[in-house]
Amino acid sequence: MRYYRELTEIYPRETLESSNYYIARGLVTHEFIERVRMSNSPIENLADHYEPGKEHLFLISKKEGVMMSDYPDERITNQKFLENAHGDILIFGLGIGLIVFPLLNEDDVRSITIVELDSELPNLVGPVIKTIDSMGKVTILNGNAFDYADKLDKKYDTIYFDIWARITDESYEEMEKLHELYRPLLKDENGYIDSWRYDSKGDIVNKINKKKLLNLANAELGWLKFYSTPESIFNLNEDSELYSTLQPIGYVGNMIKLDNCCIPCIITSEKSINKKIKVSDLKAISSTRNKDKNKYSPLEVCWILYPEEKKKFLEKLRSNKTIKI
Repeated sequence: MRYYRELTEIYPRETLESSNYYIARGLVTHEFIERVRMSNSPIENLADHYEPGKEHLFLISKKEGVMMSDYPDERITNQKFLENAHGDILIFGLGIGLIVFPLLNEDDVRSITIVELDSELPNLVGPVIKTIDSMGKVTILNGNAFDYADKLDKKYDTIYFDIWARITDESYEEMEKLHELYRPLLKDENGYIDSWRYDSKGDIVNKINKKKLLNLANAELGWLKFYSTPESIFNLNEDSELYSTLQPIGYVGNMIKLDNCCIPCIITSEKSINKKIKVSDLKAISSTRNKDKNKYSPLEVCWILYPEEKKKFLEKLRSNKTIKI
């Protein structure tokens, strides 16, 4: 197994900065780990890999915020590439060089060619790589992955795409196009071509599609959506305008029953709910702590649907086979 280098030990302690980017350090807090755990995102299951008080490195865009880090989720989701990288390697996306440093002294790695779209990053990160690249394996070029294939005059044993700061459903469409475009540049059938988070496509696309459907319903179907954190169910109380408008009167099976309709919901709890109870009772359940894990038991209510749109919404659910609800 190949192991990552500690970037905080490689990079200088002073902040590196260009006109659009800077590379800085930060510490992991208990609060941050808890936010990861409750994030309802692809990294929520990796929260236990974060170490409170550990220092990490960040590439930050002055316009878009954090673009990359050496957080555990970045390491874990790139590990498959590290294990398969060999021979002459072509990487699209420079970042902070997280996946480059572990390969520099590997005997079965002959060369590492990196193609970076942004013209500033090579001047920011390149000098740091050069201080470690004692065998001169790394070459950094400026270019766009989608139109660079014709500019390459050699073939590679490994090709990897890591050009997305955040994964969307469009990212997977781009991955498929890039794999098809660059597969002819592999030397033989033993070559390896992959993209960051490509093997998580099913889970991530399902989450993305589900979120898109919720947004669609909010925008087009005229219904209200609530998401309950474990600490608070709806933030509803008897004095709120929303509470008085909807008049919740209890919970039945997988429905929340109102005076005028029953509403499809996703509700999970470590405590069983098998009778009609009030929203105030749901709040009490949601605030129950698991002392062993030091976290609240989960309770989520994901949407509320008005009766006149119920049939239309259910038809959309049935017709969208990519979404599992």
